[in-house]
Amino acid sequence: MRSCRSAQRPVQKPGSIGFESLPAAPSVRALNHVVTATSRKDVDVAGVKQLLVQGALPVVRPLNRMVVRRRYRRAASSGFSTAPFPPHQGPVLLCAPHVDDESIAAGGLLLAWHRQGVPVDLAYLTDSSAGGKGESAAERASIRRAEAEELARRTGVRSLHVLPGVNENLLATAAEVTSELAEILERGGHQVVVTVGPLDAHHEHRECAAIVRDALVRVGFPGPVYVGENSNLLPLPLVTHHHALTESEAADRAGLFDIFRSQTTMGFEVYSDLARAKAPLAPGSHALELFHRTDAPGFSRLVDAVAALDLDALLPARIGNSWSFLHALTPDDSVMTALAATGWKA
Repeated sequence: MRSCRSAQRPVQKPGSIGFESLPAAPSVRALNHVVTATSRKDVDVAGVKQLLVQGALPVVRPLNRMVVRRRYRRAASSGFSTAPFPPHQGPVLLCAPHVDDESIAAGGLLLAWHRQGVPVDLAYLTDSSAGGKGESAAERASIRRAEAEELARRTGVRSLHVLPGVNENLLATAAEVTSELAEILERGGHQVVVTVGPLDAHHEHRECAAIVRDALVRVGFPGPVYVGENSNLLPLPLVTHHHALTESEAADRAGLFDIFRSQTTMGFEVYSDLARAKAPLAPGSHALELFHRTDAPGFSRLVDAVAALDLDALLPARIGNSWSFLHALTPDDSVMTALAATGWKA
């Protein structure tokens, strides 16, 4: 198709961001492809979504950076600070709902543990079979298992566990998953647990947090529990610790996302932008991963408090799937006020 001439640029209003100054050619090309694709009967919906996303990236990514940098610069200028993630001898148990969630929450930390020789066990609570490339759930589960094994090789994971949870039907096997996770905890001698938290727009992430809580309580886990960030950011009042990354370490962390080639509609670049935007909280760092430290009873209280909230209304969007922070960010005050209304205390 012959492309039409570009329209004259609109005059920028005083104080505007200046969207017209951002590159438009990729967007035009992507939209041309979308028009062609949607004219066919055998439309690949995921592929069309991917083309739209690619077309929007020249605008979305600069806006993302502006929004999140402002959030963390303001926090730093107000005196907010966090403690460095403390060194641990391990073993560590890292719990993730799906393949790639471990890298989103703690990919840099996982690589640091590998360099330090800390033994890490990695447990996926589902088969990760609901989305991505593959014609059937079984084929998708096999692809995702291969990605998990590649991740484990790159990061030196001591043992890899894919528990019997069925992606998007986790509650049907929750009892079995809880029992197997409790057995891993009992056998592993873990000193630390890092896990997804309940303050997450993804319903299955919340279900996984409840399963982790049940397993921790069942075995009487005595050590610290660190809650990472996945589909949503932790409210800053809950952030207690950070893991700092240098520029090269941040690049290595971003390289882990290349493993997950089956996930064509996930915006992993957003998570790299986000990690860099957090750097003002730890001067001298290039990027950060943030965590909330608690213990098994504290984690249990948090899970119970969140269960009493209308989280679909409070956290309406996921960062990675939307590729944007603009409608996925919820004011910290809203979250903390809702938690306090349940009687929860840190």
